[in-house]
Amino acid sequence: MHGQVDLFGDSLTEEDLGMVGIERKVNPWNKETILRGEKETLGFYLSGHPLEQYARELAILATPIRDLRPEKNRRISIAGLIVNTRTLLTRKGDRMAFLTLEDQTGRQEVAVFSDAYHAKRDLLVKDNLVVIEGEVSPDEFSGGLKMRCIDLFDWETACAKAAKYLKIEVHEHAFNDEFTEKLACTLKTLQGKSDTCPVRVFYERAGARSVLKLGDDWRVRPNKALLEKLQELEGCASVEVQY
Repeated sequence: MHGQVDLFGDSLTEEDLGMVGIERKVNPWNKETILRGEKETLGFYLSGHPLEQYARELAILATPIRDLRPEKNRRISIAGLIVNTRTLLTRKGDRMAFLTLEDQTGRQEVAVFSDAYHAKRDLLVKDNLVVIEGEVSPDEFSGGLKMRCIDLFDWETACAKAAKYLKIEVHEHAFNDEFTEKLACTLKTLQGKSDTCPVRVFYERAGARSVLKLGDDWRVRPNKALLEKLQELEGCASVEVQY
C-alpha cells in the first residue's frame, strides 16, 4: 500500500525514512561553515570570528588594524580577510587595486599599485586571508589613514616565512623505533622542494629532557595539513610552530 514501508524488506531509502519520521544522521557543521553561513545570511558574524583560530599567529605576525599609526619610511604588517576589492586603471594605463582588509579590530583600505598587483593579483580574492606589508600615512581626504601595499602574502606563506622551527613534543617513553618511523614517514610524505622550517623533537630520556634537531633534509612547510597529521601520531604530545 502506498505510504507503507516493509521494515523487513529492502533497505530504506531517504524518502522512506522521511515517511516514517526517522531523521538521517548528518555530520555537524564545523566552525568555519557556521560562520560563513552567518555572514552570508545576516551580513555579519554572530557566534564568533573566522580569525579567532589564528589569534596566536596574528599577535606575532601583524599589527591590529585599530592600532595602526602613521610611521614614515617604516613597513608595517597587517593581516585579515579581504572583504572588498575594486580595480582601476591609472593615468598611465596600469592596472591597480584597492582592497578592504578586516581583522577582529577593524577595517583598513589598502592601495595595491601595479607592480604588487601584477605579482600577487591571484591572492586578491574576497574572503582570502592575507598578510600585507606596507606603509601607513595620514589620509587628508578622509581624516583617517591610508596604506600602500609593498608586498602581500597568503597566510600559509607568511607563517612559514616567520617560523623559526617546528616543535614536536613526544610523550615520555614513546620515543622508540616505531614512533620515529611513523614520524619520518609523515614528514617525508608532506615535504616540498621549497620547505625551509627546521624541525626539533623534544622528549624525555633517562630522567633528562632532550632535544633532537633534525637535519636540513627534514625541513618542512608548517601548514595545517602537516600539523594535523603530526598531532594524530600516537605518542605525540603536542605540535607547535615557534616564531
